[in-house]
Amino acid sequence: MSYNAGPVPSNQDVEIEPRLPETRPVERRIKAHRKSREGCFACKGRKIKCCESRPRCSSCAKAGLQCVYPESKAMAFTANIRSTSSYSGEFSLSDMRFFHNYMTASLPRLPMDAEKAWQNEIPIIAQQHEFLMLAIMALGASHLHARTDLDPRQTVERHRARALHGLTNFQNGAAGTLANGKGNETRLNAQLATAYALTFCASYLGDPISQFLVLVRGCASLSAQIMQSGHSSLLFPNGGQSVSHHDHLQAMRGRLESAPALPDSEQITAARLSLRAIVERCTLTSVEAKILALMQSMLDNIDAPVIAYASFVDIWNTFTDMSSEEFSHLVNPFNTAGFALQAHFLALEKLVRPWLIEHAPTRGQDDSRARGSLDALQAIPRVDAGSEKLLEWPLSFVQDAVKICHKSF
Repeated sequence: MSYNAGPVPSNQDVEIEPRLPETRPVERRIKAHRKSREGCFACKGRKIKCCESRPRCSSCAKAGLQCVYPESKAMAFTANIRSTSSYSGEFSLSDMRFFHNYMTASLPRLPMDAEKAWQNEIPIIAQQHEFLMLAIMALGASHLHARTDLDPRQTVERHRARALHGLTNFQNGAAGTLANGKGNETRLNAQLATAYALTFCASYLGDPISQFLVLVRGCASLSAQIMQSGHSSLLFPNGGQSVSHHDHLQAMRGRLESAPALPDSEQITAARLSLRAIVERCTLTSVEAKILALMQSMLDNIDAPVIAYASFVDIWNTFTDMSSEEFSHLVNPFNTAGFALQAHFLALEKLVRPWLIEHAPTRGQDDSRARGSLDALQAIPRVDAGSEKLLEWPLSFVQDAVKICHKSF
């Protein structure tokens, strides 16, 4: 069989297309990226990645911004606690001075009517739990700092960082072991006393308001844990098993009925105008609107101590009962309304100071927290001229309180 293919073309008649070498698609290697899930509020607001370094991330340090982390990590604000693992457990003569100041001058006024427990039982429990002893000495030192020219801040920071470190390790180790028993009850009391001591310490040192409120919420959480576990607490009324807002108000009602009404002075009028400015300038969430309404109720009933004090307690309850999401929004550095409300609350606390003495009437006047409150107010970030305006009355009022406080020392 023959096959006639026709004339064979020459090389000149055909254009030969060059053959390219076979290539495989280049696989792009995507660099792994760790999301900043626990970044600070400032970085989230600026939509940049946060390095999450503590106590202040590098971005905030460069920009000169206040660095505040979400509540889940907020207890790590004090210092680099990794350096605490080498602590020897020995106390210096200065520590003994701080402990003496705690015993004689800086026993916490809260919970109400717990002064004997703070003076007698808590120091004994502290001998068994070093983190509580460190918190007590930090409290004594910070109170001494608030009342005198002594500046033991470095010692305070070291002691309370170690107290937080020890408390956190203790809580992690004791998780799930809170069965009924005297030993567990003592451990819970040690944790609650540590939380209260660190809260008062923060108020004397003038820590950012958000960090102070984190500790306040921690006290409320531990109190609820004790009540839910069926244990009792030395710090609860009469060493009982519960501490309720209703019981607190009932106890204060009898003490405030004879208390003098605060004068409706120019400062109170200025406070009303300042709260009104918040409403006019800011968009409030439901929980922020509730706090502001309670503050207005305080001022409207300033001549009725029992009613005004009930509104004051309700503000505290709102801070402790709000959800984590609501609290995170409240303390966000870019939330002008949140910081304005916190600033006004600190000032209103100074306004009703004569009534708060009734928490521990035998102790008399001691507003050592005034200077710390002023430091906390001055540290609030000013986003713009409008936010500066909202802080004018709180700053002015607390500055006057500091002057009065120093004259009394």
